[in-house]
Amino acid sequence: MNTQKGFTLIELLVVVAIISLLSSVVVASLNTARTKSRDAARVTTIKQVQNALALYYVDRNDYPPIAQNECGGTEGFTTSNNDFMGSLVSTGYYPSYPVDPGNLNCGMQYVRDSATSYRLFYRLEAGPVPPATGCNQPPTWYCLQP
Repeated sequence: MNTQKGFTLIELLVVVAIISLLSSVVVASLNTARTKSRDAARVTTIKQVQNALALYYVDRNDYPPIAQNECGGTEGFTTSNNDFMGSLVSTGYYPSYPVDPGNLNCGMQYVRDSATSYRLFYRLEAGPVPPATGCNQPPTWYCLQP
């Protein structure tokens, strides 16, 4: 009697296929979690900028001026030579220029409507298309107002 112990080729291939299927599911879930994490960081930054704008307004009875950026809108996360974030950083209302966690171009835009009103637009990677808020935002942008 010649009996060999071990796995057959078919058994090994089935195990490898199952492991690869499970690992692809885990990687897909991990990418979704990373996207949601970056979006959470963006929302936190936007709320901090909104708080800084409120403090700026309380002290000066005015909102910061606008500057155009390379996106054709106003103010992006990575814009560092502008009046909006420059005013908040130089006066100490915001610690430093915000950097987008995922390098989303023009993830934030600021529009000063008047001395007492502004609109702060922002985008998210995984977020749904926002409903209209009466803020006249472009499609796929969220909007905050004072």
